[in-house]
Amino acid sequence: MLGFPSRDHSFLLLNPKDADNHSKSLLQQVLELYLEELPTMNYAANTGKKSQFLEKCTTSGKYTTLVLRSDPVNGCGEVIAAVSYQIIPNDTQYAEIPLTAVSSKNQKMGFGQALYKELRERLQNVGILTIFCWADKTSESFWLKQGFITVGEVNSKGKVSRLPIRADIRRALSFPGGSMLMVAHVKKDTNNIGCNSGKINLREAVREFDVDVKDNSSQQRIKRPIWEASSLSSLKSKRVRGAHLSGCCQNSNQNLACDNCFLQSSRHTDMANVLPDHSTSPSCFGIHDAGRRSGDLCDHLVSKENCPRIMFMDIADDVKKTWLTKIVEELGGYVTCDGSNSTHVITGKARRTLNFSIALCSGAWIVSPKWLKASFREGRFLEESQFILEDEDYLLKYKTDLRNVVNRAKTNPKSLLRGYHVCLTKHIQPSVGIVSTIIRSAGGNVMHGLGCINEPSKTIFLACEEDMSEALLAAKKGAWTFSSDWLMNCVMKQELDLEAPQFAESL
Repeated sequence: MLGFPSRDHSFLLLNPKDADNHSKSLLQQVLELYLEELPTMNYAANTGKKSQFLEKCTTSGKYTTLVLRSDPVNGCGEVIAAVSYQIIPNDTQYAEIPLTAVSSKNQKMGFGQALYKELRERLQNVGILTIFCWADKTSESFWLKQGFITVGEVNSKGKVSRLPIRADIRRALSFPGGSMLMVAHVKKDTNNIGCNSGKINLREAVREFDVDVKDNSSQQRIKRPIWEASSLSSLKSKRVRGAHLSGCCQNSNQNLACDNCFLQSSRHTDMANVLPDHSTSPSCFGIHDAGRRSGDLCDHLVSKENCPRIMFMDIADDVKKTWLTKIVEELGGYVTCDGSNSTHVITGKARRTLNFSIALCSGAWIVSPKWLKASFREGRFLEESQFILEDEDYLLKYKTDLRNVVNRAKTNPKSLLRGYHVCLTKHIQPSVGIVSTIIRSAGGNVMHGLGCINEPSKTIFLACEEDMSEALLAAKKGAWTFSSDWLMNCVMKQELDLEAPQFAESL
């Protein structure tokens, strides 16, 4: 590939807010480049109408543009390639690339790769760990080669499909028409972390793990992939009436965050290398089966059924995760990627994620990193009760102590919905597959359709706005009608609140 910058080419960062006449001339070239190379991305989301999206990306000041230009002796040079980006507000861990293009006559010469490499290094230097980009069918293969995976799509008319990302991040994205949302994760330099003469320093790894989770908890940042991604986000949905909800990870503004919010890609099963609030597993957005397959790879190595099976959350650093896995194995346990198979969840926050929910319902210990740290010092796994996670945000939201919830779940695992039939419709959010997994982990029986209701007093109908008529019929039959947010509140508290206002009452 060509070496950049060279005598004939250079990189230049352009910010419309600070642009002089020279920079404005270059930005105009960038706009003309985008209009020529990316004509299908100039639609407003959910309208099917053309917009000023390309112009706004280059001139509004929201996005900065990095250009690769030729450098003639006279004049301002020609823009060969350009990439516009923003560091997502209020969270400097994420960046978005809405537009990038290489002029037709300069394509397939290494300019695009050189431009992205330069941008990636600049973003990495300011602490960016995750990069989103929007691609069309033509550029998708290029981004795949740079380590991105596809997680969502906006069609040519601007119609947005479900996106497995947190609500606060999604609100900052641009949604250009005729594009696909892709994601990649920038690896931090870990060459000097926890190493001593080439050997792993396990004590340092434990110390850093403790610090990382504390930082993650206090700042409420996603260090997973293992995006809250990949990939549910909380079940609060404006589509559910009577639930008083807000926020979302998918197109319906759901707030059941999956453990790896950006891992939704049916084409990729090696999820562990892709995402940020990670439980060491990829979970969710409908890819929990892939997580289980990944978990099987871990689980087949250990045949002891009674040894601790530990699931990590809040670790984005693959090297650190490897060290912590070694610690667990030296203590006599092993790391699993499957919440239903875990006996311990080590995390700094109680999260409404798929793996966290099924682990809690299954009676797993929810412990802070201090448990592993203290166990490492003693050379054995310690008794867990004094290390149960203390989460102030959880206490404020659910008005109950997580310690009591964990003990309740351990006393009667997989019993929250025992004896109940839960009826799901095709419009339920998150998806039927995800909700069904949670229900079964809580001991419930999944049903589909009103025709299956034979015991109304033992039937719970989970409703959303699209299913109002069915919800009313279910209520007339005597079934309980609630929103999916109600279900997640029950799961997180491990209490079945049948006294809560029913969905049908708000219709």
